[in-house]
Amino acid sequence: MCIRDRYQRRVHGYMDPFLLITDYRDNPICSVCNGRIKGEFVKLGDRTFHNEHFTCCKCAKLLAQNPHKEKDGKLWCNNCFNLTYSPNCKKCGQMITEAEAVEVGGFRYHATCFSCSVCSNNLLPEGKLSLVGDANFFNKDDKLYCQKCHTEAEGLACGGCGKVLEGPYANALGKKWHPECFTCKNCNQRVTGAFANSEGRPVHPECWTG
Repeated sequence: MCIRDRYQRRVHGYMDPFLLITDYRDNPICSVCNGRIKGEFVKLGDRTFHNEHFTCCKCAKLLAQNPHKEKDGKLWCNNCFNLTYSPNCKKCGQMITEAEAVEVGGFRYHATCFSCSVCSNNLLPEGKLSLVGDANFFNKDDKLYCQKCHTEAEGLACGGCGKVLEGPYANALGKKWHPECFTCKNCNQRVTGAFANSEGRPVHPECWTG
């Protein structure tokens, strides 16, 4: 800010000490009203503003002493900016800021909303508020699953022990089985040949009681 105060008028050959004229022609111009700024002002990049004109474009809140953002040449208070531009949490639908968002598959979640769509257990590593390293979850059809629920949903759980199938497995009775878990319901011995179906469990023919 440049303000020049000078005595400008001569009366009878001497400076009149009672006439003070302030020249503001060198002062900056407000980017909002295009008027000369005669007092304190705010400078943002190559633009200057009267304090009273440095306001949120939506709610008109004064921004000089408040957190604010600029987008596409417009000024915003943080609240109006977030309401306008921040995406909503995919699960709860409420506003979410970039700082608190967990982003997966093009969607954002609050840390507390980042949970399995089946059992609702939180999917973030224990004690963490963001994804770190290899997170133990699955994202399918824009739904989140913990490992257990994903295994069950995909039919990848053993029909006997319920654990994840790895390696060779038997496909029988509409389920998949670890070979060692495909056992007779009555004698608990492994079934490797013919069997009968008893309530979804295999039974040796010799163990069958009807």
